[in-house]
Amino acid sequence: MTDTFPEHPKTVQLSDGAFRAIITYWCYSHKLRTDGFLPKNVAKMHATPTRIRELVSAGFLTEIDGGYDLHDYLKHQWSAKEIESMSQKKKTAGSQGGSLGMHKRWHVARDRFSDDCQYCQEARTA
Repeated sequence: MTDTFPEHPKTVQLSDGAFRAIITYWCYSHKLRTDGFLPKNVAKMHATPTRIRELVSAGFLTEIDGGYDLHDYLKHQWSAKEIESMSQKKKTAGSQGGSLGMHKRWHVARDRFSDDCQYCQEARTA
């Protein structure tokens, strides 16, 4: 979502309840990584049928089998696959950074070699 969303021509026509609902639906989809799919029961938990119809009429929701599609969700948000990929990259980078830091602290700074340390092994073969 951009900081211009509240002033968008489609948005200014929404009631307060519909505005709150669409924000809640986007949060739900992002948190559970549904790629913009919103089950009907979840839609009903956060908005009245009138507000849901309002969002459909305004073009924010499209009714599909079993629920709703959040219009252009993947155009503006990362997909579940992209989020997972970024998460794995961060996890790997953090793990490697931590082990390199330990190598520098316990081996390089103390001028010690460890057979179990990949960085010591790499330094020996370099």
